Amino acid sequence: MHSLKQSENKYLKFWEKLTTDRPELYVLIPHEKPDFDAIASSCILQKLLTTLMQIKSVIVMDSPTLETQYVLRELNIDLVWMNPGDFSTEGSYDVVLIDSSNPERFISEQIKQLIGASRRIFAIDHHFTGESASATLELLYHPVPATTEIILGLSEELGVLSNILEDERLTKLAILGLVTDTYFFTLATPSTFRYMSKLSERVQYIKIVETLRKKREQPLPEKLARLKAMQRIMLRVINSKIVCITHVGSYESKVASSLLDMGADLSIVISPKRERGKKLIRVILRSKGIQLEPIVKEIADVYGGSYGILMNYAGGIQISSKERIDKLRKAIMEIVFKHLGEGVET
Repeated sequence: MHSLKQSENKYLKFWEKLTTDRPELYVLIPHEKPDFDAIASSCILQKLLTTLMQIKSVIVMDSPTLETQYVLRELNIDLVWMNPGDFSTEGSYDVVLIDSSNPERFISEQIKQLIGASRRIFAIDHHFTGESASATLELLYHPVPATTEIILGLSEELGVLSNILEDERLTKLAILGLVTDTYFFTLATPSTFRYMSKLSERVQYIKIVETLRKKREQPLPEKLARLKAMQRIMLRVINSKIVCITHVGSYESKVASSLLDMGADLSIVISPKRERGKKLIRVILRSKGIQLEPIVKEIADVYGGSYGILMNYAGGIQISSKERIDKLRKAIMEIVFKHLGEGVET
């Protein structure tokens, strides 16, 4: 457990390191395919840097998904960012990774070059990765449901949370980040509700939730991904726990979550990828009450991958294995068997 005093020290020590020997520019880089939590955290940190330090900062990221863009448009939230290919690595700048803490997990060579040419690297993240912190990277980690909560905590310790709350755009983004990354408060902590109380006083919270929940026609590729996932399911009952493993080409996170909604206690979705000329495999896990860390760690260790876990509810692994998908599914199920006990095929 982290006491408030420990958190204060951690936040302020990180800020001191970040702002000492300041560069000409801060480059804020959320993880690829940024979600609301990554976007909100990036925008709020940019406000902190501008308000407190009067130093230029830019957000460099991929375009949000069409679904994310729809919500932002409906809520009249404007974003300003640069695509990785438009950023020049000339000049002095520091990089701050947002909602991510491992530079090696980026697939984009442009982002990797951008990070590699930076003067210093910082990171702010709420995912537990189990990886040793790099000597060249300064990390602010706190085990809360969303990186947005870390950024709000940092704002509070710096005495400028009121500046954030007065900005309607940032308040809306913060609510989006907290609501979505807590799965509508399934993973919320007392501090989550404390911040939500402050945020919801400033904007129409109901409109934000209604926009998120609004039923929209699923795009054809997503419909196909969900249906194909159902066709490919490997299903086992292990000590009264239902475990499902399947594979899809895309929408792996949504498929994993939908399997939980359908009754699975543990869903695992494998997705082979070819991104920017590189082959990799993503493994997404979602759980109802099953401890993910030992399972995720063993899969990553066996296949030499990197991983992240969120409060033992959600996990993700990225590996470079050339293993055939059917063999990989069986191998992963064997690892699950080992941790959960003998299973009964259904």
